[in-house]
This record gives sequence, C-alpha cells and structure tokens, in this order.
Amino acid sequence: MNLQKPSRIVHGFYRPNLYYQVETCLNEDEKMQWLKQSLDQTPIGRVIIYCGTRKITEELCIFLQRHFTDVGYYHAGLTTKQRTEVQSGYQTGSTRILVATNAFGMGIDQPDVRLVVHFQMPANIDSLYQEMGRAGRDGDPSTCLMLYSKKDKGLQSFFIQNSTALKAIKNLKWNNLEALVSYSEANECRHAEILTYFKDSQRLKKCGHCDVCDAPSARKIQKPLFEKAVSVKIKKSKSVKFGDPGELTPDQEKIFQALRDWRKSKATELDVPAFVIFGDKTLRDLARKNPTVMDDLLGVYGIGEAKLEKFGADVLAQILLVE
Repeated sequence: MNLQKPSRIVHGFYRPNLYYQVETCLNEDEKMQWLKQSLDQTPIGRVIIYCGTRKITEELCIFLQRHFTDVGYYHAGLTTKQRTEVQSGYQTGSTRILVATNAFGMGIDQPDVRLVVHFQMPANIDSLYQEMGRAGRDGDPSTCLMLYSKKDKGLQSFFIQNSTALKAIKNLKWNNLEALVSYSEANECRHAEILTYFKDSQRLKKCGHCDVCDAPSARKIQKPLFEKAVSVKIKKSKSVKFGDPGELTPDQEKIFQALRDWRKSKATELDVPAFVIFGDKTLRDLARKNPTVMDDLLGVYGIGEAKLEKFGADVLAQILLVE
C-alpha cells in the first residue's frame, strides 16, 4: 500500500515451443481443407478447434466425424451433464479432437494439446493468445493455426453491432477487432508482435518458429492441394474478392518495402506492434494507389480519421521519398 513508484514487470508471454501460423482463406471450402490438412499432420496428441458460433461448432463436428475418430464438440448450449461428459472424455483421451466455442477452456489444463486451430477468428488478440496458450503445456512442440477470412470479421462485427454495451465499450471492441485483423494481415514475426502487444519485458526481433520467420518448419501446416469442393453442411459464403488483387509492379514494390521499413521503425519508436500501425494489406493498397495528398489517404484500405491524423504526414513523406 505504501510503495513509492514501484517497478512493474510484465513477463512470461513468450512460448517458444509454440509455432504460430495464420492462413487467409477465400471461403469455407478452403478453411475445411486447411483444417483437414492440419489434422492429417497431427495424428497424435489432443486437438482443440475453436469456432465462433454453436451452429458452426456442431456442423463442423459432424463433418469431421466422417473423416476422423474420437471427435466431439462443446459449447454453452449443452446441458450441465453433457458438458461434464464432454470434458471428462477430453481429459481421459476418449475424445482426442474437440470442436468448441470459447466456452471451453477455463480450468482445462491438458499437457499434450499438439494443435489449436481457430476455424473462425476470435474477438481480439487477448482471446487468441489465451486460446492458443492451451497448446503445448508440457513444453513439447505444438502448432497454433488461425484460419482467417473476411467473413469472420463480419461475424465479429455483427456481435459488436448487436451488443448492448456502452458506446465506449463498443468502440474498444472495434479497435480490438481491427488490431486482430491487422495482426493477421501483417508479415512480421508473430511472437515478437505478441510480446510487444502485451508489453512483455522480453522482446524479440525474430523468433525462428512462426510462419513468418520459419516458413519451411516441419511444424508448419502445409498448404493442401485444394479439391474442387468439400462436402459439408456449413453454409457456403458467396465468392468474394479478398486479399491482394495481383502482384505489385516493380515501382509499387519499392513503395511497399519503404513503407514496411518505416512501419518497423515507427513501431519501435512508439513501442507498439507493427500491426497496430498498419497491416500489410494497407501498405500494399498505399503502394498501388500512390496517394499524394492527405484526403487521398482516406480512400485507402484500413485508414480512417484517427490513423490519418497519427500517421498521414509520415506516410506521404515516405511515398514522396521513393519517387
């Protein structure tokens, strides 16, 4: 109670035995095939697959039961008896692969979870980190895969829009969602970004065990040979143009790389993750549109009034320097 300006040390967020990976998927079919690939590569140890809704949890479980054994599901809509039975099955190993909402996990401490998959992205980085953290608690190598799509952002946006929370709380939720989207789109060391985000006293420049730092890793879930279709009840999303439309020209690539260098320096200066400033998708859109005045920046993906005020002048200066 009488401490005078005590030091506050944040430590322990670094999990070197975990391999972090994010894959952008155009639709549900691609997600299903990434998921099947991840399970094929993880024949032993427990698996947790997180979904955003009860409906998807149940339908995904039914689909996986056609292809794999010992698959179950868990969500808050189950009766107390059902939830207890599912938890018991998972703890004893009779259920190896568990499809669940975020209702599953509190108090669960199984040491041999070798794979955690986010079939739909959660609401924020805090939830992502907590749920990924259920992998590899025995210290052995494990993989954490997030399957990211534009539709997932829409689902989380729906949850926020229909929330009865105060406006300030909803604004915070929007900011947290945007941070997670930028984390997914940024091409920076994922462990380093997580440590910076949580202000951990330990910092990294390159971890050596994420999809950005170590793409050839044996722990990485390999890109599947996409089939034409996957038979699953989950409602298919309409075809959408998502991601970057084509390659950058040589001149655009110069702008993009200059902006990435600036982003890294700015992130270090502000002691924030690079994704808090801009994701790679924003930098690529800047490179393509090559804005020359502040008003043009508002037409760029991921730039609103707040980021325009914070970073607009710096961004234009960087683009002009390249030219």
